[in-house]
Amino acid sequence: MLDLLSRNPSGLPFGKLQEFLAGLPSPTLSRLLRAMNDAGWVSRSSTGHYSAGINFINAAKRLSGGINISETVAPFVERLALLSEESAAFAEFLKDGFVFRAKYEMPSSYHYIPLNSKNTSPINGFNIVSHAFQDVGDTGESKVSKRIRKERFYVGTEPGKGIRFLSPVFYGCDGSFAGVVGISKIDGSISDDEKNTYRKFVEKSALQISKSLSSFITGE
Repeated sequence: MLDLLSRNPSGLPFGKLQEFLAGLPSPTLSRLLRAMNDAGWVSRSSTGHYSAGINFINAAKRLSGGINISETVAPFVERLALLSEESAAFAEFLKDGFVFRAKYEMPSSYHYIPLNSKNTSPINGFNIVSHAFQDVGDTGESKVSKRIRKERFYVGTEPGKGIRFLSPVFYGCDGSFAGVVGISKIDGSISDDEKNTYRKFVEKSALQISKSLSSFITGE
């Protein structure tokens, strides 16, 4: 099934999967897809099409030696921190939480948890943005998730953590979800002009990283 989905990057509807996997009963196929979707190996779009999930893509690229997210995004994260004068980080989502793959901390700004340490807190902005791109179209989906996908930006205040400005990153500008990049500001008192400036910095960084990750999909 994974080989089939990897050969059809635009995704396949359930009916088409049934045709290709004729020996597999529909209830069994449904259970497999649901389990694989939960694990991040398969992704289901709002139109009901199934495609290779982010964890499958990452695993395949790592096995082939064709991906090193940390090395790729680190220069952009550093540039974002220096430009905004606030600590910046990039996080990758792994099933039930995120891990930081790159970070650049400013001395008087926020200090993140160590790289490669998982955070599963549901109120953390990096998880909020990541969850917006999991199980897209599910019933009961929050308005926040829908707004994040529409605007491709999130700003939120967390108790004791300050304010975060975050944007999703993709494998290519229209590819699969890759992670979240952004800055964290300790002081929550900030003007609207400053918010707009930080947003521009973060959105530009997300776009640059997405373009740099496009080679992981195209092989360029």
